[in-house]
Amino acid sequence: MSVYGVVLFLHVLFVLVAFGAASIVHITLFELRRATTVAEVRLAARRLAKLEIVFPLSALLLFLAGGYLVHDRWTWGTSWVSAAIAGLLVMEALGGTLLRSATARLHREANEAADGSIPDSLSGLIFSRATWVGNHVATGLGIGIVLLMTSKPGTAGAIAVLVIATVLAAASALPFSGVTQTVTA
Repeated sequence: MSVYGVVLFLHVLFVLVAFGAASIVHITLFELRRATTVAEVRLAARRLAKLEIVFPLSALLLFLAGGYLVHDRWTWGTSWVSAAIAGLLVMEALGGTLLRSATARLHREANEAADGSIPDSLSGLIFSRATWVGNHVATGLGIGIVLLMTSKPGTAGAIAVLVIATVLAAASALPFSGVTQTVTA
């Protein structure tokens, strides 16, 4: 077993961890849509807050392992490598700014809200277009990066992959965001 093989395994493992955490986030967002009480929102918001550390940590580990792989077999100027790094940076920028603050606000307002029905202000956070689109785009970019790593396209192809992944991911979020639902208990 070579060092390259072990590092490649770790790189794939970190991708799986990141996608596993992203899956939990997406499931939790749908749970929030179905929530009828503030207690349900609090539980989901706590889960989202606990997952926050996974994304920057997995991104760092992905970059370190990927850096070794690039250094060993590729060059840093290779189109798909540069595009994958750019995609990872955008993902982390989304997560570190927009999504982290949205999660913190949801957690804070859920804890401050009175028990019972979900107030309109909290419902607005649950159905926030920015939160839904941001989460979908981050995941879509992750899928695009996996495509880059497996197909290794040239410059135009690499850019097209990330643009298409972003547009499709953003569009996939629109049906779930921006519209609040009224639940009668």
